[in-house]
Amino acid sequence: MFSLEAEAVSKPPFTHLHVHTQYSLLDGAARLKDMFDACNEMGMTHIAMSDHGNLHGAYDFFHTAKKAGVTPIIGIEAYVAPESRRNKRKIQWGQPHQKRDDVSGSGGYTHKTIWAANRTGLHNLFKLSSDAYAEGWLQKWPRMD
Repeated sequence: MFSLEAEAVSKPPFTHLHVHTQYSLLDGAARLKDMFDACNEMGMTHIAMSDHGNLHGAYDFFHTAKKAGVTPIIGIEAYVAPESRRNKRKIQWGQPHQKRDDVSGSGGYTHKTIWAANRTGLHNLFKLSSDAYAEGWLQKWPRMD
């Protein structure tokens, strides 16, 4: 005899890998304490931050996650320069009919989400982000290459 109550159906674990925190300039909605409270309520053991163009919240994200018992994954939604971050020239992506495929809409950058897998990866993200802020500005975007 089959009984739904007899078998416990477990949900596979789920991890958000693309969350903009309160530190994602002009685009962040998730306040850290509220986010980690929600993770605990939903049984989420891991979550990733991927703020737009910066790692300003990485320290607070890491320590707030640890305090809440959630494993933090640190990443960035990078603005990637089409050539060199030092080159301020916009380029045309593909053919003219593909302009709608250019996420920036203007040839100045594209997006790429990158996560750190370990301490070395985190240091590399900090270096890329720092270089973007020091040398990669195009209008309001710190671009990396």
